[in-house]
Amino acid sequence: LKSYGDIPVTQMPAKTQSQYISFTLHYIEKNYMNMGMIDDIADRLNISGRYLSKIFSQYMNISLGNYINVYRINRAIELMDTTTLTFTEISGMIGLKDSQHFSKLFYNIIGTTPSQYKKFILKRK
Repeated sequence: LKSYGDIPVTQMPAKTQSQYISFTLHYIEKNYMNMGMIDDIADRLNISGRYLSKIFSQYMNISLGNYINVYRINRAIELMDTTTLTFTEISGMIGLKDSQHFSKLFYNIIGTTPSQYKKFILKRK
């Protein structure tokens, strides 16, 4: 990808924006379990993390940080649904530092605790 530095997003060609977004989405899919992803992605695109976040928010209508968190929680839900892993194991696998952070994030996104959600899954089966 050609680097545009940190020129105003409005001056960046639409094709370049969509390439940045496409690269970012693919990178998240493959690396969601790693911390510090925004800076890693930005480094690979030769732009700043703030600039990448700005492009992403304008293009996707969700902040990059929130998108990553929602992506991680969706992976966690898959793991809760298909494995017997503990919340501590799951939080490590999705790139969160501990199960408290996981529970808080899960609650903020899903509106229920991981344990309440897991009970709901088990009832369904």
